[in-house]
Amino acid sequence: VTPPPCHEDGINIFTKNARIGTETRLAELLGELHGKTWDVILFSETRAKQQVRILDGGHVLYTVLGDNPAAGVAILLHARHVHSGNKLRRYSDRVAALDFNFRGCKLRAVAVYMPHAGYPDELLETTYDQLRTALTQERRANLKIVVGGDFNTVLDAGRKRALLQEFAAGHQLNIANALVQQPWE
Repeated sequence: VTPPPCHEDGINIFTKNARIGTETRLAELLGELHGKTWDVILFSETRAKQQVRILDGGHVLYTVLGDNPAAGVAILLHARHVHSGNKLRRYSDRVAALDFNFRGCKLRAVAVYMPHAGYPDELLETTYDQLRTALTQERRANLKIVVGGDFNTVLDAGRKRALLQEFAAGHQLNIANALVQQPWE
């Protein structure tokens, strides 16, 4: 049997730096999303305890938080994709990936929250190593990939810019920094 052709065109993936660790903040987020078209949302700096949670409407929120209460990443998957054999991969409280199917494509959405300048360089390097692991596994599993989150990087200056550009080039990724207003704002 020949698998159906892969059509990842038209997927709506967004990133948002949002502290969704309280019921109030989560309810606000769901209110912002009401009536919007989206498939996956990648969150950084969530400050939300680690869990898998089914939200109103059947959407599934995967949150990852370790020992650092000021970190955390999350991935919100729209209800229409929940039945597609999803698998969450936790690398740390700064990197998590969700494998799922979209229109015959196997996709991996990776949420990232890079440490800001106040953290040691070792944590930055460790986070990039975890991201490399997520991408290496993706290639072995023949998945298409999208990486999103807060890289805490100024795109036109500094060492962190060079690290991000080197990383993106080494993994054949494009850097996209939307300067337009997001649909939920």
